[in-house]
Amino acid sequence: MALWMLPATLLLLLLGATTVQSKPPDCTRINGCATCRLARVVGKGTQLLCDTCSKGWTLRRDGQSQTCDCAAGWAFNAAGMCTLCAKGMFCPGGDAASNPGNAAFACPPGLTTIIAGAMSQGQCFTQPGYGRSSATGSDGKVTVSAALCGVAEYNIGGNTLPCQKCGPGLTTVSQGSTSAAQCVAPPGFFVDKASATAKRCQRGTYSPSFSSSGRCTPCPPEASTAAEGATSASACVPVN
Repeated sequence: MALWMLPATLLLLLLGATTVQSKPPDCTRINGCATCRLARVVGKGTQLLCDTCSKGWTLRRDGQSQTCDCAAGWAFNAAGMCTLCAKGMFCPGGDAASNPGNAAFACPPGLTTIIAGAMSQGQCFTQPGYGRSSATGSDGKVTVSAALCGVAEYNIGGNTLPCQKCGPGLTTVSQGSTSAAQCVAPPGFFVDKASATAKRCQRGTYSPSFSSSGRCTPCPPEASTAAEGATSASACVPVN
């Protein structure tokens, strides 16, 4: 048999040559890379390209490189490694155009995330005393924001709701109330517990301040008020 008819590997052995297996590429040179390869790139020579990424990472394919970004719900730490997004922040993941630094983002004022690993602004829930609203821009992107609950409003927080209104006639003594228990009757009124509304003090009673009481204070014996809705004890006058 002519030498040229032998398999190439056998021919090399007969001629005293040895085959050398190339070392597997060092994928640790690319942060987060699990498997990689060496490839020739036109105009750039041989480059190390990542094929699959480790947990918490995702492949970036931007036409210029093939590397790993943080997956949604993860962000770079100070060492440039992907870590689970901290509670109170949201992490959309790395993106060559919109988030090349693989950063974590704070929720708008009055909002926060309630779990670690939040992936979008939509997971920003209300802090107590704030109400959430959303708006859609001309690009179709939805953004959320929050506002402090006004007087006669409240929100317990941890939700995506706007501020809730107190019952008819009830109010709060300040902005930013965090529960329905802070809805009180104004002076001259009492809280009707059954209907969660404010009702005017009857004749012969008064209420001098904001109150959550279910009744007004009665005048002393032999005294009454000239009308309903009295706001002080001085309104109680002797009955002739």
